[in-house]
Amino acid sequence: MPVGNDIVDLQDPEALPGASHPRFDLRVFTRDERARLLRCHRPTTLRWRFWAAKESAFKAARQLDQSTRFLPRRFTLGPWEGAGYRVVHSDGARFRVRIEATHGWIHAVAAPDPSDEVGRSFLESDTMRDSDRTIQVQRIEGPRTACDPGGRVRELAATAAASLLSLCPSEIRIRKVAGIPRAERRGRVLPVSISLSHHGRFVACACVLEQG
Repeated sequence: MPVGNDIVDLQDPEALPGASHPRFDLRVFTRDERARLLRCHRPTTLRWRFWAAKESAFKAARQLDQSTRFLPRRFTLGPWEGAGYRVVHSDGARFRVRIEATHGWIHAVAAPDPSDEVGRSFLESDTMRDSDRTIQVQRIEGPRTACDPGGRVRELAATAAASLLSLCPSEIRIRKVAGIPRAERRGRVLPVSISLSHHGRFVACACVLEQG
């Protein structure tokens, strides 16, 4: 099952109140979404919830169709439902996005809007980890100037995939093919869908076993 995820560090300078230019909202959000931001008493938090939902839906969409481009206004957010949003792409593809938030970060995980129990439980279960999926957020420790967030998130994803496949993380290599992350072992692609994200102080991944 395709999966997308996105992490936003709310303490990163570009995510602080007043940091985004008004043209950002015009470029990223639909008229209805901008109206919802104007009505909100905490528009900064909502802005980054919207952004993370769109970004995660794009990553899931690209696993379905590699030609998909990230044109944010083409990913339209529905109203808040339970723990997240329904997102519809302009080509008609529908996604369900689950949002988890703390005072420090917002994390979104997206999957195709499911008609089957497996997909539904992936996003609606209160348990964030079970036998066929792992969702993780990790804070980068130490000076940010000395870290490699891309390397850190690949390590996190290798550990996530290993936990699902009963393998050793050191056996798994995460690499991107046409911009889409893949988990490999000894040159063989493993049966997991993976999404990677990093921003500011945090790295995050979502990993789900492929069905069938």
